[in-house]
Amino acid sequence: LCHAFSSMATGGFSPQGLSIMAYHSWMIDAIITLFCFLAGANFALHYRMLTSERKALISDLEFRAYALIILVATSIIILWGGVEGDIWRKIQLAGFQVVTIMTTTGFATADFDQWTVAAKFNLFLLMIIGACAGSTGGGIKVVRLLLVLKSVYRELFHVLHPRAVIPIKLGDISVKDEILRPSNIFVATYVSVFAIATLLLALICFGHPQMDLETIISAVATTLGNTGPGFGAVGPSLSFVDLPEGGKMLLFFCMWIGRLEMVAALVLLIPGFWKR
Repeated sequence: LCHAFSSMATGGFSPQGLSIMAYHSWMIDAIITLFCFLAGANFALHYRMLTSERKALISDLEFRAYALIILVATSIIILWGGVEGDIWRKIQLAGFQVVTIMTTTGFATADFDQWTVAAKFNLFLLMIIGACAGSTGGGIKVVRLLLVLKSVYRELFHVLHPRAVIPIKLGDISVKDEILRPSNIFVATYVSVFAIATLLLALICFGHPQMDLETIISAVATTLGNTGPGFGAVGPSLSFVDLPEGGKMLLFFCMWIGRLEMVAALVLLIPGFWKR
């Protein structure tokens, strides 16, 4: 029951200290992978698929991008991740970790901190990207990543054709600038908060022997995205217990603003908010 609720809420809580690693069951891994994947999709699409439009999921651009990212990330880890076992075991371990990290669930069936640098950086990017908009996952969200990439393409195209009018579309839907601007601002804010929090955590943990760069960066990334495990001293087989108290408070703040989608939390810091 705990794991079912935790999978659909992409919360990652497990009654077992070793998380899903404690069960050694490919069937449990497969069930949790499937429902974490579904929980990482837009729930409005699930509703449409069940009530009116059977192809709502597969016809959605964000969902297709979400599925493609998972497929590519899993393939990279299988080929270059240093995962031990036969091909089916590699698919099981790589697929589970990719889905639970990207959906910010944070379950673990392997100590991925022992994988190659390529695999860990792959998982780090997934912590930042997060799941789909309208899901229970955290992170930047896939749709915002798509909008940023399309905005970059439009600006580069404008360099070649300054007078061109290039609408940004998600599928067949044109995205107006008043929608595009807040999305791009959110991504910029997310990256800025990540950089500032990483610097502050490095200052707080100065002289702490276990707090290397990998640990500090991943600790901020995993708390901003509400993922759970990071790398190094905060890896899947360890915890945040050894962090200095100031570092824990900073990461608590990161979890809070990450769960509130940044802007809703940071607006409280603007003096004008309290004058009204």
